[in-house]
Amino acid sequence: YDAYNTYVCSGLPVAPICNPGIDAIEAALYPANHDVDYFYFVTDDEGKYYYAATLAEHNYNIAMADQVNARVEKEKEEAAKAEAAASSTAQ
Repeated sequence: YDAYNTYVCSGLPVAPICNPGIDAIEAALYPANHDVDYFYFVTDDEGKYYYAATLAEHNYNIAMADQVNARVEKEKEEAAKAEAAASSTAQ
C-alpha cells in the first residue's frame, strides 16, 4: 500500500508506522549516563552491540562485526551441508 511507502510518498505516512514500547520511551526520556558520548553503534549476527564515539572507532567496529557475521554465516552453511548429507545418507 503506497500510502505507507515513504520512498513513494512525500511527507509522513497516513497513520503511525510503529508503536514503541515503554522501555524505548523511557530510554529516550532518561538516557543512561556514560563516561563517553556514543554517536555510532553496530550489531553483529550474535546480538553483540559495538559502540563508538568516533568514525574511526565505528569503522573498526564494523570490521569486527563483519568478521563475526562471516563466521556465523559459514557455520550456518556448514550445518546445512551436514544436515543435507545426513538426510541423503538416511534415505
